[in-house]
Amino acid sequence: MQENLLKNLDISVIMDKQRLIIPFIGLFIAFIFSTNLYKAQQLKIESVKKQIVEEEKIDQLLKLLKIQDRKFSEYKNMFGAKDFSLIMQKISEFAASSDTKIISFNPLTKFNTGILTNLPLRVKVEGSYHKIGNFLSRIESSADILKIVSFRLSKTSSSSAGSDEALSADIQINAVYISE
Repeated sequence: MQENLLKNLDISVIMDKQRLIIPFIGLFIAFIFSTNLYKAQQLKIESVKKQIVEEEKIDQLLKLLKIQDRKFSEYKNMFGAKDFSLIMQKISEFAASSDTKIISFNPLTKFNTGILTNLPLRVKVEGSYHKIGNFLSRIESSADILKIVSFRLSKTSSSSAGSDEALSADIQINAVYISE
């Protein structure tokens, strides 16, 4: 049986089939090459997909950073250095809208506490108990950081009979802002 097999595998038979075997070997090599090339391209595609995901994350972080930067700029403007005349104008508006009378307005020496600067002001106002309370409420609820540090309430001698008892309030207010 082996003899039959050897006869069938005669070299001359293989040489006759050479025309079929060489293209088959070439096709086989091309298939292996293309499979390896396909795998390499798939790895590149996966790498690019991962890179796209990372870039999208970075893009989201940059958008958040831009929003935070805008908010910080708004806060910096809100809590930035205050002009004394603007603070005085706001406190005068608070007094007028609460129907209290400003008797005196004295700025004191400003001082730093870390990153904050305090601009202390001594304000003396006159009005009824409720009007002075309304004035203090407006100061404390201001968009600017105005902090009431001390407060002293006393009777005034100018109260007239039959009207609300006139009071005077001696108030120290600190306007606080971020130091530059």
